[in-house]
Amino acid sequence: MFSPRHCGLFFTPEQVAHAQSNRGQEPFAAAFAALANDSTPDQARPLWLALRFCFLNDPQDGERAIEALEQHLQTPIGEDSTYLQSVGDTIMAAQAFELLRDHPAFSFVRKAGWLNRFEERINHLSISPYKSSYVENLWMAALVLVGGIVLEREEVFTIGVEVFQQTIDHDIRPQGYITKAIEGGDGGALYRQIASVAALTLMAEAALHVGVDLWNYENRGISVKTAAIYPIYYFYTTQKWRWDVDLATDDVQAWFKQFGGYLEILRTRTGLRDMNPILDDLRPIFSASVGGLTTLTHGESTRRRRLFG
Repeated sequence: MFSPRHCGLFFTPEQVAHAQSNRGQEPFAAAFAALANDSTPDQARPLWLALRFCFLNDPQDGERAIEALEQHLQTPIGEDSTYLQSVGDTIMAAQAFELLRDHPAFSFVRKAGWLNRFEERINHLSISPYKSSYVENLWMAALVLVGGIVLEREEVFTIGVEVFQQTIDHDIRPQGYITKAIEGGDGGALYRQIASVAALTLMAEAALHVGVDLWNYENRGISVKTAAIYPIYYFYTTQKWRWDVDLATDDVQAWFKQFGGYLEILRTRTGLRDMNPILDDLRPIFSASVGGLTTLTHGESTRRRRLFG
């Protein structure tokens, strides 16, 4: 049942309170330290400031976040931005908006203006001639799903849900790999698998917080968890990935860092202990387009065990 509960798209007020009550414990301490440092790329500025407002309780950060968020959608998409970057930036902005909905400086008129521009951005990206790859279309579906939540339009949200379900029904093999993502033999199969499962994870988590459980949607015993878990076993053993040749370990770990926000969410939903070493090596995880500072919002204490360094 579609019932939006506006907070941070991918987490709840209870998760905020849990993080704040465990501020002195890892992994939350490192995440709070990073947030307090207030240094993040300009493109992620709206979300970073919104997270500071939410978790550090500073209304001035909220005002600065609103200004950054308004400027974000007023600025045309840069010619040097890829389609995937543009979609990810828009998801980032959607999460920031959800965190700022109730800020006293965010008046009805300002919110209405922003929502109009947000809807225009979604429409623009949905008809873009540059949207052609499997990964791009899956990320666009994620944007449509979260856009339906932000705009409180169930019919829009449902379009994203249907793409998610079709992906589970037809694209994921029982072993976990996504056939359409790994095709090509061009050295980018693992990248596309990671990017795809990050989008699916965001869709499942966002849907859960509006009353729709996609985490447990299954077909043939396959769920989003099947695909999302699959790539983690190649984080340290890239040479065993059979769809690409001569993968560089640094490249693979950079891809996990780029989309790593999904890992904390997945750990929360599965309790899979095999993920602990990876999380230890990547924390605190901040992925602007993949849930934000998910170590803070979804982190769980794990035994410290580093395999490298």
